Amino acid sequence: MSQPSRSATPPPADSQPRIADAPFHDQENGADVILRTSDGVDFYTHKTILCLVSPFFKTMFRLPQPADSAGSLPVVDVPESSHILDIILRSSYPFGSPTFRGLDDIEQVLEAALKYDIDSMVSVAKRYLDSFLDKYSLRIFVLGCRLNHEGICQSAATTLLKHPLQSLDSEVLRRISGYQYHILTQWHSRCCTVASNAVSTRYWFRPCDVLSKTANCDCGSCWVQDPMLRGWYAPTRVWEYLEDARNAVASCPSSTAILHGGILGPQRKWSTGGCASTTARTDHRAGARYLSVSLLGPAVDQAVAEIPMPKFYRIHSLEQMLYLCIVWSTNFERYAPTMTPSKHRHITRSHALERPPINSDILDRPQALRIPFDLGVILRICNILTGNVYNVKKGTSSRFSGFYPRGGLRVLKTNSPRRHLPLPALSPPHIFLALFALLLALHPPTMADSSIPSAPPQPSPAEEIQPRPADTPFDKQENGADLTLRTSDKVDFYAHRLFLSFASPVFKNMFALPQFTADPAGQPTIIDVPEDSQTIDFILRSCYPIASTPLTRLADVRRVLEAVFKYQMDAVLREVGFSLKEVVDEDPLGVFIIAWRCDREDVCRVAAIRMLQCHFPSLESSELRNLPAYHYRELMQWHARCCTAASNVPSTKNWLQTTNVLAQPPPCSNSACWVRNSCGWYAPNCLWEYLERAKAALLSRPSSVAITSDDVVRSKDLWQAGRCHYSCKTNAINFPEAGRDFSVLLGREVDRVVSEVRSSVLLSAYLRPTHQHLFL
Repeated sequence: MSQPSRSATPPPADSQPRIADAPFHDQENGADVILRTSDGVDFYTHKTILCLVSPFFKTMFRLPQPADSAGSLPVVDVPESSHILDIILRSSYPFGSPTFRGLDDIEQVLEAALKYDIDSMVSVAKRYLDSFLDKYSLRIFVLGCRLNHEGICQSAATTLLKHPLQSLDSEVLRRISGYQYHILTQWHSRCCTVASNAVSTRYWFRPCDVLSKTANCDCGSCWVQDPMLRGWYAPTRVWEYLEDARNAVASCPSSTAILHGGILGPQRKWSTGGCASTTARTDHRAGARYLSVSLLGPAVDQAVAEIPMPKFYRIHSLEQMLYLCIVWSTNFERYAPTMTPSKHRHITRSHALERPPINSDILDRPQALRIPFDLGVILRICNILTGNVYNVKKGTSSRFSGFYPRGGLRVLKTNSPRRHLPLPALSPPHIFLALFALLLALHPPTMADSSIPSAPPQPSPAEEIQPRPADTPFDKQENGADLTLRTSDKVDFYAHRLFLSFASPVFKNMFALPQFTADPAGQPTIIDVPEDSQTIDFILRSCYPIASTPLTRLADVRRVLEAVFKYQMDAVLREVGFSLKEVVDEDPLGVFIIAWRCDREDVCRVAAIRMLQCHFPSLESSELRNLPAYHYRELMQWHARCCTAASNVPSTKNWLQTTNVLAQPPPCSNSACWVRNSCGWYAPNCLWEYLERAKAALLSRPSSVAITSDDVVRSKDLWQAGRCHYSCKTNAINFPEAGRDFSVLLGREVDRVVSEVRSSVLLSAYLRPTHQHLFL
């Protein structure tokens, strides 16, 4: 979608369009169509040329158009600015190569070229884009995600290997979902692991000036044996360099990192003076260069290249959606004229489940349709189908919009269409995705399609499930119910319009329609809803003065939340928050995101504390599609800061106090019994070993739960080894119990330190006013 922040300011409604610069300034050169930009500039162009370079325009111009005034040219409103359209047209006409003013121009031109299927312009823009990869790799990755272009995503992701991913901070991450950024970080982390292992395993060693199977000097100090792999000798500086290189590729898995001057060090470090065997000065600079460039660098790059590149753009259950689209596409024109924005605001993937797959060859023919709908609806559909996050402004609507080839959602025209506005053209496969969303919103009747052998058979009337009443108090009409909500699993809930009208503006507006007028005979109106009985039961109990039972599964919470946002029942969000606390252990990251969308600070706190008990990269959740990557990255950084703060606690002394296993001065004069640390405290050696294990655990899980677990505290036998071998009073101490008590003391200090990080960073960063309705 064209980004308003990058487009030229639109002219006032009463201003006259300006004329473009030559040669697009008049009709004398045979121009037969006008392209009017977002900033009110008219370009006189030729349909023939536009059709040659763009299948999109070729399809659009084939559509029947309203008759124009005599002598006037048809006008096509496009969302691009005059500067961007000028670049595209000049590259399409025989005027030479375009001139870009910077990366902003390339992004907008590439976006427009993908939208209009101008392949030649796409190739040109990508060539220019490659020149910016090293400097703006993260921004270009975001661009590839937004345009659903895997080639751009993968090129940028490969370039990002040259940088520590966490060091790249950019506002552009607000424009993609946390799910896409999570895929990138997981792949980057795997590359770091294999690159670090490549340096450590030494399989790439070859004899050279600085590597040998035997020591080249008999002094024993010039050439040292490999501390990790016996059988190889090298100058001490080589082993130091390899350790530095291993640390470097642990965050930048690329040969570029190990060739950096800061890793190789100054040239003087590779020159050594004489030794006991020789007084000649030895220069290892050439050997070091060969080691890094010809041996280590290719080994690192080869190891990273074997990690499969992930897909950053995915559509779930695409074949299942296409099946529904094809079945319903023949009746599209029958239902399209009846569409109104209020009737199809929320659409989900769940409606397309359990449908048989279809052959993709049906997508080989281009199609075009007239599709009027609300822009806010389509943005939500885009979120569901692609996982991208689009912002929706209240009151934004468009009568003519659509999905375009490879470019995701694009808007041809906002506000009401003019008489001369052409209709949007949709090309496969997006035509079927759009049809699916629009037709599903209208709830058309199910139709059998004999052309698809795998289509499920339609049940006969005798086999249809008969509705059954819900549980009390929604099981009968005697309590004054004037409405029946029939769920997808055929359960009838007798409800009251009054309660639903107060709880939901969607139901309130629905009841005002003529078809929902009360039945004179007193029979309650039956409304079929797509939710199941458990979801509707929870929602109704939350709206009525009746106690609701908390949900015990996150899947149930998601279904309720989907319905709550669809029907705009903000009052039910409070009850959802109570249920979220019950399922936080199932998916702490998902619960945190849901609570963030619901603006529930208390639940965010509970979920955040639970996330600290986990290694953050291992946390996965489908809810990441509903969180912008910018906030997901902030969440990762907060967790990393908590790890740093927590891992420093075992090394500090301000929290230490005298216990049965810690004293100052020591209760025993035997130095082998009570060992002194650098802080001046004395304890059995098993306690200092425990603190080392605790520090290692806190580097990834900054929580008291991590260091009080049996994996870190270890067995009783390990603590019994702390008993003194001489006769002293410490032998009466129950060391396993004392060690457990000490772990609790350490855990309290860890939680205190981490809580300061959480209160100062997390809450201010995430718990600000949210726009939860924008993500559904």
